[in-house]
Amino acid sequence: MNWEAIGAVGEILGAIGVIVTLAYLATQIKQNNRLLHNSISRDVNQGLALLNSRVADDAEFADLFIRGSEDIDSLTPTERQRFFAHVMDTLNLAVYVHGVQRHQRVSPARFDMVQMTAGSYQSYSSIRDIIDSVAEWLPDKTLLEEFRKGKRKLAITALASPSQVTDA
Repeated sequence: MNWEAIGAVGEILGAIGVIVTLAYLATQIKQNNRLLHNSISRDVNQGLALLNSRVADDAEFADLFIRGSEDIDSLTPTERQRFFAHVMDTLNLAVYVHGVQRHQRVSPARFDMVQMTAGSYQSYSSIRDIIDSVAEWLPDKTLLEEFRKGKRKLAITALASPSQVTDA
């Protein structure tokens, strides 16, 4: 066997090694994307569970939430702070979902759940006032503008349509 033949065999083996490496990397990327999707779904579920359990599991907080939603001035300073924190948690979850929605990382079902939670707040003037007070810090003004104009029934519909995502 001459040196040219040995070189050709070496190039073929090198090409096979590159192909195997690329196939391995593609598999790893696909697996990582699946894990990322599952992690984001878990985060959204935990966020929704926390928001819902505050009201469902704590009658005192449920009463506070109802009173604050109807008239924030009826709350004591401590109650007002708790109410504000709850609204901000909901807004933060909506902003988080907005961010990952752009990369199709949230399933339509989870998006709809956040949409329903945030959207149910639209009818409360106290909550709209809180959202308006933090508007300058929102990363995307689309949500706020649609919310203010009342063009959308639900507060975060403007972020993306559930039909734009896949549940891969």
